[in-house]
Amino acid sequence: MTLLLLLSVFTFTQAYLDRNKELQNTVSLSGAGGKLRYIEDDVISNAYGDLLGIKFGNITRGDYINISFNLASLVHGRKYLDVTNSYESFVEGAYSYLNNANVTLIGFNNSFVIEPYGTRFDLQGQNISVYTMPVPLNYIRAITVRTDVGAENNSECFVPADDGVPYPEIIVGYTYDLIGGGRGECLNYAQLNPQENNDLSMKQFYLETKNPSGFIGVKYGKISSTDGVLAIITYNITANVTQLDLQYNLIEGKVQIKGGNISIKSLVGDITKQNEIILAEE
Repeated sequence: MTLLLLLSVFTFTQAYLDRNKELQNTVSLSGAGGKLRYIEDDVISNAYGDLLGIKFGNITRGDYINISFNLASLVHGRKYLDVTNSYESFVEGAYSYLNNANVTLIGFNNSFVIEPYGTRFDLQGQNISVYTMPVPLNYIRAITVRTDVGAENNSECFVPADDGVPYPEIIVGYTYDLIGGGRGECLNYAQLNPQENNDLSMKQFYLETKNPSGFIGVKYGKISSTDGVLAIITYNITANVTQLDLQYNLIEGKVQIKGGNISIKSLVGDITKQNEIILAEE
């Protein structure tokens, strides 16, 4: 009888120890999962805005989809790909070591994509290229670009020839310094065929500057054999894009702005977390 009682106590004790060990492991894994979520947020939050100098506005849905950006800084000589490459090296090296994890950034660079439209943004420091037609269909209804130019106006505000209905309306405004003091502005628009080269003597929406000497131009259409490209181009000046709105026809699917993927592997508990980098969404 004593042996039977001792055997029962031993069995219950062993079961308790096994259960306690299991609970401790669960708590440990739960804590590791929380740390991975913290690392993901720490690495990605505001990274694109801080590194590329662009601020996301909002996404609104009504009779059409409107995606707005509040600010993009165009700085002569800045190399954004080098900036993002340096950040990636830091995250995958020193940051991973200090956080006892392997953090990998996949497809992280000076570009991002608007889905489901497949629109790709490339930021090159002094220029922005927006590829709006990854497929033959053109979903763009209108594009608005307003820019504060850090120089004096030294020309007229050039406007491309209007292609008329049913092509997208491109609206471009420049605010600039006036020679002798004060500020001026020009605001122009034209409907442009995205499958044509809309240049006139290499110019579309174009403004020459002095103090410093340079120029700013906005183009839309066929550029370097690619259809439906919006290009904001500067030379030797600094400019702030204070408004950039893309207006799309409605299609199925949730609108998201994506910037690659992040993979995090904890060295404690062997847990791996991999997600798309969502910069903004409806």
